[in-house]
Amino acid sequence: SPIDGVVMKKIFEAGETTDAGYPIVVLGDIEKVQAQIGVSDDVVNKLNVGDKTDVFVYGIDKKIEGEISEISALADSKTRTFSVKVEIDNGELELKPGMIAKVVIPLGNKDSILVPVDSVINMPSGPSVFTYSSEENIVKENPVVTGRMVKEKIEIVDGLKTGDKIVVNGQFMLRDNDRVMLGEVDND
Repeated sequence: SPIDGVVMKKIFEAGETTDAGYPIVVLGDIEKVQAQIGVSDDVVNKLNVGDKTDVFVYGIDKKIEGEISEISALADSKTRTFSVKVEIDNGELELKPGMIAKVVIPLGNKDSILVPVDSVINMPSGPSVFTYSSEENIVKENPVVTGRMVKEKIEIVDGLKTGDKIVVNGQFMLRDNDRVMLGEVDND
């Protein structure tokens, strides 16, 4: 063979005859292997070739570092996911083709502001929330940019800052700069 490798499949058995030029075995170089995963369209643009990943291989119960080697530019027509290949060093030849793995791709941590979905009002100008100013006892309408849903909450990408007090009940009856009194809510 012109390459070093591992016999992946025997096509013919000892004693069988074949014509010249027909392969009798399939060889594979498995010192570097690839895990292929599908990612959604909201994730694919956050990835770059060369990004490091953690790959957990179930068959050997081991976590190995991988590196993104290829990102498809076209989504699969059936699954609507983009194919991403992660290259893994396999110098000890522990990994075998066909093993099942879980790939964890760190997308970065960011702090998010989550508010109850019902506190966001869909105005003609876009989504808004009412914030309460304790110095003036008034509410202000704040246009916001919403993000992803997390259970019964929605992420506020822009328009609020940590510590803002928002109105979560009765906001549909309010207008910008309305004077209000803060009341206690009994949560029994």
